[in-house]
Amino acid sequence: MLNGKSLGKKNVDLNLYKSLWSIQFQPGTIKAIGYRKGKKVTEHVLKTAGDAFQISAKPLKSQLKANGEDLVLIEISILDKDGNYVFDANNEITVTVFGEGEFAGLDNGDVNDPGLFKTNVRKLFTANCLQQSVHPIKPVRWE
Repeated sequence: MLNGKSLGKKNVDLNLYKSLWSIQFQPGTIKAIGYRKGKKVTEHVLKTAGDAFQISAKPLKSQLKANGEDLVLIEISILDKDGNYVFDANNEITVTVFGEGEFAGLDNGDVNDPGLFKTNVRKLFTANCLQQSVHPIKPVRWE
């Protein structure tokens, strides 16, 4: 659906695991709804973003063991003022770990980026980076 208007249904290509539509860009909202045997099983929505406004850092788990080996992945993203991902953001960010933990690495998923994994400075790729860090010495809980 593009801005509330249906673009029709297509079967998924089982070799590529996707369906393709050729449409002209329009600002607004695009929604993909997945069906299995006629029943809705998934839905994904993307909205046109405004200007970069804020940085989001979300841990992918909420509790860590204080064993010096547990690891948390932190998704770092650039969002507009409404909380939408700014997919063309490629800002350079610097990550610093405070408290009882150690920095382990930073990646952006861009196979063409020659940057080092063990550095704390990286350019975002499609508005995202993934900080692979924090080996806690004391128990940690994210809120």
